[in-house]
Amino acid sequence: MLLLLGGFLILMLLGVPVAIAMAASSLLYILVSGVTPDVTLAQRMIAGVESFPLLAVPFFILAGNLMNIAGVTGRIYKFAVALVGWMRGGLGHVNIIGSVIFSGMSGTAIADAAGLGTIEIKAMKDHGYSTEFSVGVTAASATLGPIIPPSLPFVIYGMMANVSIGALFLGGVIPGIVMTLLMMATVTYFAHKNKWGSDTPFSWPQLGSAGLEIAIVLAFPLAIWLMVLAGMSTNMAVVIGLGTLLAIDWYFDFSAVMALMAPVILIGGMTLGWFTPTEAAVAAVIWSLFLGLVRYRTMTLKTVAKATFDTIETTASVLFIVTAASIFAWLLTVSQAAQMLSDWSLAEPLAVCLHAVARAGNIEGKRGIIFGAGPIGLLTMLAAHRAGMADITVADIAPAPLAFATRLGASHVENVSAGEEGLKAQAASRPYDVAFEVSGTAAGLASAIGIVRRGGIVVQIGNLPGGQIPTPSNAVMAKEIDLRGSFRFGFEFMTAVELIGAGSVDVLSLVTAERPLSTAPDALRLALDRSQSVKVVLTAN
Repeated sequence: MLLLLGGFLILMLLGVPVAIAMAASSLLYILVSGVTPDVTLAQRMIAGVESFPLLAVPFFILAGNLMNIAGVTGRIYKFAVALVGWMRGGLGHVNIIGSVIFSGMSGTAIADAAGLGTIEIKAMKDHGYSTEFSVGVTAASATLGPIIPPSLPFVIYGMMANVSIGALFLGGVIPGIVMTLLMMATVTYFAHKNKWGSDTPFSWPQLGSAGLEIAIVLAFPLAIWLMVLAGMSTNMAVVIGLGTLLAIDWYFDFSAVMALMAPVILIGGMTLGWFTPTEAAVAAVIWSLFLGLVRYRTMTLKTVAKATFDTIETTASVLFIVTAASIFAWLLTVSQAAQMLSDWSLAEPLAVCLHAVARAGNIEGKRGIIFGAGPIGLLTMLAAHRAGMADITVADIAPAPLAFATRLGASHVENVSAGEEGLKAQAASRPYDVAFEVSGTAAGLASAIGIVRRGGIVVQIGNLPGGQIPTPSNAVMAKEIDLRGSFRFGFEFMTAVELIGAGSVDVLSLVTAERPLSTAPDALRLALDRSQSVKVVLTAN
């Protein structure tokens, strides 16, 4: 496992592309370890792309390339100039708005940068913008392509993580809007800082024309809904709506209505169940061909062939990353790397507990009590056992963690939700030498000070709540208690890693559940429910 991860990291540090680094380190691991025949490399890489959702990859890329050669990019640029070109730093805003529109058709940053980017950078440089600013805005705005639906990375992630692609598409809308607004705010800041003016004069007719095109696109789904509400079938309503829209666009020759309709058609088609998110990529290609061959008549067989070959080249690059990731992930599973990394994820809290036990000094043969049966409290118990503490009592206000502490080897457990009479009785018959306060409450610290013997040690692990904390200082002085603080850790981290690797401390016994990363919200809710869990680990899907 170390050879696999180490080889990958070394190749990455040497500047080798990620996909090649994953594939090369996987091949090296197979040849050296002999864990599987070398032919498995090819088999697993091919299996990694044998997936129906991945058909969307070449089709979305092709759709973006076809849009570029169909002349749609020029129309989008003209529309964006009319809409925001009059603002200060106008062409910077045009760059961003153009990317928003184009991202609704292509789903990739590559197509956005290659299509609109060439037009926008040249126009910005011609208007006096620096090359750095022009390229920077173009590169930043192109990242909207993978965020605003349809999105090619969402398709790949949805397939790899078994997550709804449609839900991912809808989830990208609000982040895309927020990113757009923040980018435009940044351009506005630089425009005011550098005293830039507008790049085109303000024109009510131009602004009104752009606003009209937006209104027409927004009116399309509303018109469909009204026709369905009136009793017309959905399919018939859509056919009539599209026919009317095409007739209006053909007559008035709008700049970007057809381009703006792309995301409406794709999202609407998925909502109506006409096609899946994967098939939406094919719909995007059909729409691009319609615009280029029928509506604008700007495509030729030569340009279509060029777009196809460009698509093949880009698709090969993208899918090679997927295939390399497939074999790399499979080998991580086979070598039990995920399990080892899961174990090591508990090294940090174990190191905190080892440091706290060390702060208590020599506890061999002594009697101790731990206030708080959460993960840190239970790990403190395991660390105290390792240090030789003879008798350990764990106190908490919840029964479930105490039952867990019993299973892990606690000598005694005490539920103090109704009071501490039981603890006081035990302390009276046999005093506690050391108390670890882990609950992080003022009441827990007061209980620890009150229960420990005269001349005993109290270790407060971690911080208490902010503000003034009432502490029974008189009891500390009267009983001559040694009150010690413990925060974070030092060299104990490497000790924790070694102990986990050797199996000397069974940290995995604290893991009550493992949940895939895609269910993170549910996993967090489970982790907060002390009646059901102690430690919840998020794993790869």
